[in-house]
Amino acid sequence: MREQAGEAEPYMELLPHAHKLGYYAWKPLVISKALSQLQTGEILLFMDANIQK
Repeated sequence: MREQAGEAEPYMELLPHAHKLGYYAWKPLVISKALSQLQTGEILLFMDANIQK
């Protein structure tokens, strides 16, 4: 999903700290965008994976 340039700007300050956030700082933005595009009666299924290195 490609975002408009202005939508991601408030989150850019989090990028230097992404390693501390577990690289999931983008999730609320993506989920919010997907929820806003749902039609009446549709549901959003979100699955997250915990991959150990």
